[in-house]
Amino acid sequence: MLRDSIAWVLFALSLPAASVTGVVLDAQRRPIAGAQVTLEGAAKAAAVTDNDGRFRFDGLAPGDYSAGARSAGFQPLAGSPVKLAAGSGVFRLELTLDVESVRSAVVVMKCPSGPPPRSSTSR
Repeated sequence: MLRDSIAWVLFALSLPAASVTGVVLDAQRRPIAGAQVTLEGAAKAAAVTDNDGRFRFDGLAPGDYSAGARSAGFQPLAGSPVKLAAGSGVFRLELTLDVESVRSAVVVMKCPSGPPPRSSTSR
């Protein structure tokens, strides 16, 4: 049993590691600098995009991953599937973030009739 476990670990370690590289863009295909990119699955990793919206993850074990991205002013993106096979080399990923919708409210208050109250200051 121990021999089988050791053999499995050695086999897993012998598998070539994969890389994920990509870019985070807005809806107009402009790069988003400073976006937080996450990769979760067989391992967890996080990166921040450079000025060109690019990111890179190296040394990843083969397996199924889920990629996500977030940046201020944009709706978060989660659940983009990434499948890394042994020896797959570099997986290229493009993540597009939509602008966060702006919500506003107008509050109308009825003022009492007559002139507005004066503020008094003491000297």
